[in-house]
Amino acid sequence: MSGEECDLLLQFVSIEAAEDIELDRLARRFNLELQREGVESDLPPEAPGEGTRGAVGTAIGSLAVKILPSLLSSLLGRIKDFLSRSHDRNVKVKVQLGKNVVEIEYSADKPLSMADVSHLVKSLTKSVGK
Repeated sequence: MSGEECDLLLQFVSIEAAEDIELDRLARRFNLELQREGVESDLPPEAPGEGTRGAVGTAIGSLAVKILPSLLSSLLGRIKDFLSRSHDRNVKVKVQLGKNVVEIEYSADKPLSMADVSHLVKSLTKSVGK
């Protein structure tokens, strides 16, 4: 699997009470940053209008990313840097790769270390591609 792109799902979740629009804005800003750097990423389809059918299970603040597994550490570091520049309060990011899910809790007063990022990468990739 080392040379194949994998699909990754990111979801910004508020630790504090935050409106869906704030989480959506956070996902959109991060998506724009990734696309500017040539990373294949996309937001889920827009929410359906009232009384219409649309995508089921689309979560507010979600972002789909295609990435090489060897760049996973770089992406998690990128999330860390992005959140450190953000004026949004405390945020949790759920990252799903295959069946593996990790949650990164970012708090302005306790940023993630690179050791934390390394541990998260190991957790995500432990059984993917076997």
